[in-house]
Amino acid sequence: MIPCQTSLPKAVALMVLLLGAGTLFAQPTQTDVLGPEEQINFAEGNYQRKFYDLAAKEYRYFVERYPDHELAPHAMFRLIVCLRTLGRTDETFSTINQFQAKWPDHESSTRLFLWKGEILFNQERYEPAAACFRRLLLNEDSKNQETAQYFLAQCHSRTGHEDLALQTYAALGAKPFDAEHIYRPYALFAVAVGHQRRDRFAEAAKLFQRLATEDHVPDPVREEAMYRWAEFEFSSQRHEQAAKIYADMQERYPAGVFSREAGKRRIWAHNAMGQYARAIELARAWFTKYGNEFDYEIEYVYGAALTGSEAFAEALPVFRKIADAPQTPAEYSRMARFQEVVCLLNLRRHPETVAAADAYVDAFPGAADVATVYAFAGQALMAEGKHGEAVPRLRKALDTAVGEWPYYESTNLFLAEALDKLERYAEAAVLQRRLAGEKGVENPAYFLVKAGESHAKAGDTTAAVADFEGVVERFPDRADEVKAAMFHLTQLYAERKEYPRAETLVKTLLERQDVSGRGRLLAFLGFVCYQQDKFTEAKTHLQAALATPEAGAVRANASFYLAAAHLELEETDEALRVFREVLALPPAERPPFPEDLLFRLDALYYARGQYAESEEIARWLLQREVGETVYRASLRLSDILVARNQIPAAREMLEQLLRKLTAGEILFADPANAPMREEVRAVLGEIYFRLGQNDRAVEAMEACLNTAGLGLEFKTRARWVLAEVLLQEGEPQRALPYAVRCFLLARDPVYSPRGMHCAIRIFLKLGNEENALDTWRDLRKTYPAYAAQVRNDPAIAPLAAKDAAPNGAAEAPRNPE
Repeated sequence: MIPCQTSLPKAVALMVLLLGAGTLFAQPTQTDVLGPEEQINFAEGNYQRKFYDLAAKEYRYFVERYPDHELAPHAMFRLIVCLRTLGRTDETFSTINQFQAKWPDHESSTRLFLWKGEILFNQERYEPAAACFRRLLLNEDSKNQETAQYFLAQCHSRTGHEDLALQTYAALGAKPFDAEHIYRPYALFAVAVGHQRRDRFAEAAKLFQRLATEDHVPDPVREEAMYRWAEFEFSSQRHEQAAKIYADMQERYPAGVFSREAGKRRIWAHNAMGQYARAIELARAWFTKYGNEFDYEIEYVYGAALTGSEAFAEALPVFRKIADAPQTPAEYSRMARFQEVVCLLNLRRHPETVAAADAYVDAFPGAADVATVYAFAGQALMAEGKHGEAVPRLRKALDTAVGEWPYYESTNLFLAEALDKLERYAEAAVLQRRLAGEKGVENPAYFLVKAGESHAKAGDTTAAVADFEGVVERFPDRADEVKAAMFHLTQLYAERKEYPRAETLVKTLLERQDVSGRGRLLAFLGFVCYQQDKFTEAKTHLQAALATPEAGAVRANASFYLAAAHLELEETDEALRVFREVLALPPAERPPFPEDLLFRLDALYYARGQYAESEEIARWLLQREVGETVYRASLRLSDILVARNQIPAAREMLEQLLRKLTAGEILFADPANAPMREEVRAVLGEIYFRLGQNDRAVEAMEACLNTAGLGLEFKTRARWVLAEVLLQEGEPQRALPYAVRCFLLARDPVYSPRGMHCAIRIFLKLGNEENALDTWRDLRKTYPAYAAQVRNDPAIAPLAAKDAAPNGAAEAPRNPE
């Protein structure tokens, strides 16, 4: 609380002491009227004994009976203190106003303005609260001045002026910490959290580091600052520094809010550094400290450390313990069962591996790593020499694998080996060539290479050459597969020639003075080096080719591989610059870049906010004849136009796309799976909502929800828009089902958290604070990044303040002593 002491005349103070041991009576009767000094001493006696309700009556009586007495200001001030202590906020506020009206220049005004601002702040009347705090910014007492400055910043934050709040916090937090000015570290903490919410993690980490290392920082602030600093170091892959901070936290705050979590993260840090012995040691120390208390997370990282140290025999019972424990969440139980398969495979307990893999597939058929488990079962059967049994499992692994599966190539190699052992070469080739031609295959070039290898073993040289040439011609951007294909071609074409020999030959030709076409040779040399992952050399040779007189003939393809080399060298700026030069060419002169590459480039330019280049690519793709490409490019162009604040143009473009889809003017390669018009209407509906055209938005979104087969992403978007519109129009009861369905029926990364945010505001509108708080906690847990963005929303901030989760921000005291 803001200090409430004030000075008394010496005579009055003496009377207080003299009456200290006396008996207290209630309000004086008509026959026992006290004089001014007796009355004030009677009130002071009650006050000193903390009889604030009795003291308040006596101070009020004094003020009313002796309004012009020299002690009247003191009595009214004491009355305010009593009322404030008793929590009688309305009376406190009105009495402060009376005091300030009667004695505007009294020395107690400073504290009264702080208290008045505090009351207004707690009532969420932030603007008048800020006015109170501003009056004290020039106060001669720096402690009062900084107290007001801190709470003024909080007012700015609560009213949505985050930049101004951070500026105010920063001015206060930049000052050196000392014992007298308690709000400086809290202000600096607020600045650090603000940086963190804006993804300025390095700046935030520096401030957390200062809070963690300097003196005069309150323990709650220091502890959380240390934890956040450590988390930044951990996420930046500086695990050694993170582990040191976690260790310091545990030593300084062994019973702190973050101590337990810091202990876990410390073990994870050592595990990430490959310091498995240290991770194991710390995990065992954890078990000693917490006894038999089961913690599936610490058990799991303990098992992971044992696995990292190849102590698979010790790790196996740990993972089985996790999987069998009833309190283990389903996901951790699944992960533990997966690690059980890993341990068994590495222990070469192959029959058990196959049995555990089969049990895993039966228990978790939809798990993302089912393909990996099938692959491990196939490997175990291969090790047992059971190639015939391995083949169906390896095929199953390839059939169920999705995305960028790390075992994709190795599983194909095992399958090829199994078929090779079974001498089923032609069968392997037919399978691999078929896979190479399927649309859904992630890397068809790889399968075409494997088909060529199988054809070669089967003795079908013509088919093998066709396969390898097809890789080189059809997939020039698949460096690894092209290198493999060219390697096989050198074997088949010219007495087992390899890329190093090809490189030597090209360099020899370039040394001759009578050789023409140096530009083409340099471009080919760069291409050969690129296929060998010699990206620096490739860059040098390709740049030289583009500097020759024949550059015009090779510019397109040389620029292609030069830019690709820059990308592989993580020289993204230079890569985009080279591609920008290609984009500057007339469309008719541009190489026929693959559409997936163009979409990849578009994503890079878009992510960097280079919308002109992104728009150029999107409009170029719109000229393609494939309906799927035109559709995808149209949606991307609408995103670009919205990002460039050309929302009406985006609306017009999407409306035109919708008309074309309705009229059947866009031809799709796969009409049965053509996009639905309602997908476009869903995007349009959101644009109408952003333009304030709620009627059109509702019409579009209701049509979407009434369309069978519409994708969940678009339905979720529609429900969010309808919820927001109904909430705006004062119909929270109707809005609530739409908002709740956004996150109960979907896990959309964009619209599910928006639906939660909307639901929280609806619950609060309906007076259901409990459901609002539960939804906020769910939002913070499931979508932490979005929760951080809306934490200071006027509707969310009070809920966040009430949320006592361990990872919550340290709260500064509301009523400074």
